[in-house]
Amino acid sequence: MPQSKDFAIPIYIDKEAMLDILASIEDGFSFVERVTTLQSSASNIEENIRSLNAELTIPQIVKIGMNPAKSEKSTKEEGRQLEADRYHTYGSLVNKMRNRLAEERVLKVLDFKTKDLSEIELSDFVEVQGLFEPNPFGEIIRRMQKLLEIVGESQHIQVPQNEAQIAELKAQKAKIKTQEQRQIIDSEIEDLVKKKDSLKNEQMSYDILRHWLKVFSSDVFQQSHRARASFVVHTTTGFQLKAVTWVYIDSLRDTSVSEISFRPYRLIGKVVNKINGPKDSFKLFAGTGLGGLSQEFIGKLFKNLEESINKDNTMQFPKLLTEISGPSLEILPIAIYV
Repeated sequence: MPQSKDFAIPIYIDKEAMLDILASIEDGFSFVERVTTLQSSASNIEENIRSLNAELTIPQIVKIGMNPAKSEKSTKEEGRQLEADRYHTYGSLVNKMRNRLAEERVLKVLDFKTKDLSEIELSDFVEVQGLFEPNPFGEIIRRMQKLLEIVGESQHIQVPQNEAQIAELKAQKAKIKTQEQRQIIDSEIEDLVKKKDSLKNEQMSYDILRHWLKVFSSDVFQQSHRARASFVVHTTTGFQLKAVTWVYIDSLRDTSVSEISFRPYRLIGKVVNKINGPKDSFKLFAGTGLGGLSQEFIGKLFKNLEESINKDNTMQFPKLLTEISGPSLEILPIAIYV
C-alpha cells in the first residue's frame, strides 16, 4: 500500500485507462469539487457534489461540470456564502487512483516482502519498481539506425570534397608542361576517383541497410498506427524479476524516450502474462512480423547487418536479446512515476 504522503510525479499516463478505473471504483466521480463555506449562526448543510460530466478538452487540468444535489436547514443565517472549484491534474489523479486501489485491497506491491510470483494472478493490479531498459531487441535496431545516419552524413560531406579535389588537380594538370609532373597528378587523380567510387558504393550499400532497418523498425515499433516503445524493467526492490511493458510514446512526458531509459521508476498496471521459472520465456518481438521467424535466423540476420555496418570493428552494439526468461511478468502499464 502506498505510504502516507507518498506523492507520485508521473512521466507516463494512460489517461483513458486511469479514468476508467477511477470511474469504476467511484461508481462515477467528480474531478472538481465545489467547496461551499457558509458563515451562519446555526446551520446544518448537507451537500452531494459528485457527478460525472467530464470536460476532457483541457490537456492538463480537468474540470467536471457541476450538478450538486444540496439540502440545507437553517434557523438563522448571517454573513456570506463562499464557493470555489477544486481542480485535479492528471498527475493528482494518478495519486488518487493508487490510493483508491490500495484502499480496495486490489493493488499488489512487489517489494522486499515478495518471495515469488505465486500470489500474482493474471489481471491483478501490481506496482513494481525497477530500472527501465529499452527493449534490447528494439534498441539494437535503433542504434544501427543512428550509426547509419552518422555514417551517411559523413559520406555526404566526403564525396563533394573528393570531387572538388579531383577538379582542382585537373586544373593544375592543365598548367603543367612536364610529363613527369603530369603523371604524378594523374596518379593522385586516379586514387581520388577510386576513393570516390568506393564512397558511392558504400552509400548504396548503406541506403539498402537503412531501408531494411526502416522496415524492421516499422514492424517492431508499429509506427504505422501509434508509435510504441517496449521496456524490460529490472526490479530493484527485493524479489528479482523482469517485467516487460509497452508504452505509447505520445503519452510520455518526454517523447524522445531518453528520460525513461536506464532510470529507476515505479510502474502500476495490470498483469497480462506471467512466467514463473527460467525454462519459459517472453519473446521480445512477439506480435510483430519478425515473430514468425526463428531465433537462430534473426540472430544470423542481425549478425550480417552488424558486420556490414561495422566493417572495421570501430562501433559497439548491444548484445542481441530476443527473449526474456522467468521469473517475469508482462504488464499493461497505466502509469509510470517517481
